[in-house]
Amino acid sequence: TKLNSYGLPENSDSSVKRNLKKALSNNIKITQDQNSLFFLKEIHLQNMNAIGGKIKPDNFFEYIPKFFDYGKEWNLFLAKIDNNPIAALLTFQCSKTVEYFMPVTKVEFRNIQPSSLLLHHAMNDAKNKGFFRWNWGGTWLEQEGVYKFKKKWGAKECKYKYHVDIDEKKINNLPLNKIIDEYPFFYLIPFKNKLLN
Repeated sequence: TKLNSYGLPENSDSSVKRNLKKALSNNIKITQDQNSLFFLKEIHLQNMNAIGGKIKPDNFFEYIPKFFDYGKEWNLFLAKIDNNPIAALLTFQCSKTVEYFMPVTKVEFRNIQPSSLLLHHAMNDAKNKGFFRWNWGGTWLEQEGVYKFKKKWGAKECKYKYHVDIDEKKINNLPLNKIIDEYPFFYLIPFKNKLLN
């Protein structure tokens, strides 16, 4: 993603600049803090419960510092007002790519746009460290709000494939609910195909 003179993606929407101004006018400060995983976990839980989303298990947050090097393979950006955290953004990085992985915002602060300031900071931090690709990850078709948010930040839409090695015979013999229970957070088989069998 190429950044313009404002440090924003070249093809970003004009509303992004307005959102940043709103965040700055509310004195939001951005820091990096590897010790704020509990805040990330807590707000993720609240946000997912509010929309009936899939919640990451506790060990996900425990494994990050255990298996990844902070600053080299992952970063945690924190938005604060008066030193109190109101939003966070977890990113992973590998080679020349930064992965936008988990944004969280306290619901009562969403209207002042802390996520926009977090993104701006994270993108410029990535650029300054020599990364040149920002991966927004996948978005479900029904996630219209998420899709529009990524689009206004200049995300390019493209199809992608999952490459998964599986024991096809074993998986095909499992009922759909068993696959969901035993393999959470993994894409193993097209559900359309499974439902037709």
